[in-house]
Amino acid sequence: DLDPKLQAALKEYLLARGVTPELATSLREHLLQKEQAQYVSWLKTLEGMFTKDH
Repeated sequence: DLDPKLQAALKEYLLARGVTPELATSLREHLLQKEQAQYVSWLKTLEGMFTKDH
């Protein structure tokens, strides 16, 4: 955990630059969806490698 003073300073810094809690939530959701899509793509590639051999 970050020091509470550092947390407050970081929050203030981000808010001053337009990074609101809503934006942070949207970014997190987008990145989670992207990561999931990449994982599924990787699994399909892996599956393709095994099905070609058999």
